[in-house]
Amino acid sequence: MSKYYIVYFVIILLGVIVGIFNFLKLNKSNKIFLSLLFMTLLSELMALNIDKFNLPSNYIVYHIFNPIQYIIVAWAYYQEFRKKLILISMPIMVIWSLILSVFIQPITEFNSYYISFELLIFTAFSVYYFLLLLRIETDNKLKDYPLFWISCGWLLFSVANLFVFGTYNSFFKENSYIERVFAYIRVFSNYILYSLFIVAFLVKQHTLLGDERK
Repeated sequence: MSKYYIVYFVIILLGVIVGIFNFLKLNKSNKIFLSLLFMTLLSELMALNIDKFNLPSNYIVYHIFNPIQYIIVAWAYYQEFRKKLILISMPIMVIWSLILSVFIQPITEFNSYYISFELLIFTAFSVYYFLLLLRIETDNKLKDYPLFWISCGWLLFSVANLFVFGTYNSFFKENSYIERVFAYIRVFSNYILYSLFIVAFLVKQHTLLGDERK
């Protein structure tokens, strides 16, 4: 395991520990995001040890994980937005993932098209959340809204990786140097994303719908 992966796992594990330690203080969306950290840690460990499952490639792990990730993230944002469109999108994204995996990018290939589409939606979630924050009248500081930090993480991660994932199978396989450059972008954007999860678990737990803690 490379040192980059070690740092990656340490950040996620630290997020899980911080989330568990502060679990009773977390608002509902943060508790949902904590479950995402558990799922991320589990999927990455499975992908890293895929040879023990007698499977030819670890790509299948991401074909399974990413639709689950979408459901978790969408459900967390639904706690703030309360938009039925988010609920409708959840089964649609699962079906879309199945279509892509069967007909366009099989489990022997990295599911970059689905991830790109998913990141576009996460970008929309983040931007919409920022717009709602600007509209509300409150004396609370931005730093006291945990979803502000997580939205910053998703926005930065999405902007940094949309082009990478969208062209992965068709372009980067043929240029090892560029592939390494963008691999570093993915790694460090992951560092930022999950580090901001930790920040979200530590700050005050204000929400757009009030300070209700469940």
